[in-house]
Amino acid sequence: MRSFLIGFASLVGAITLAGVLVPLGEIATLVTEDEEGRRYETTLWVVDGLDGPYLRAGRPTARWLDRLILHPRVELEREGRVAHYLATPVDDGTLRRELNRKMAEKYGLIEQVMRRFGDLDHAVVVRLEPVEGPDGRRR
Repeated sequence: MRSFLIGFASLVGAITLAGVLVPLGEIATLVTEDEEGRRYETTLWVVDGLDGPYLRAGRPTARWLDRLILHPRVELEREGRVAHYLATPVDDGTLRRELNRKMAEKYGLIEQVMRRFGDLDHAVVVRLEPVEGPDGRRR
């Protein structure tokens, strides 16, 4: 048990150090709503595909994913600019592999660490399609 705890503490320390020393790349803020209309902000990685931005949920039980399925109109802030989207989970193995490849290219070492601790081959891909915002303008 003691060797497990030492190994676990070492692993947590290495991940923390990597997070401090390695730039994380672009971090976007996703705004979703629950069934009562409460808004939640979640910071996520985002990549651009051929037809627009994509998100990835490492686990199908992610709360932000549940809210997005319930209310698919979302906001995404990237580099200080807010845009409105219709979010659609996509179950497509080819698209998932392409998204994972793009995430690895964009986020490098941190993505490799994530792969060690999660099954990204079964991650949920979310396509974002631009829609008009509350003011009636497309952003």
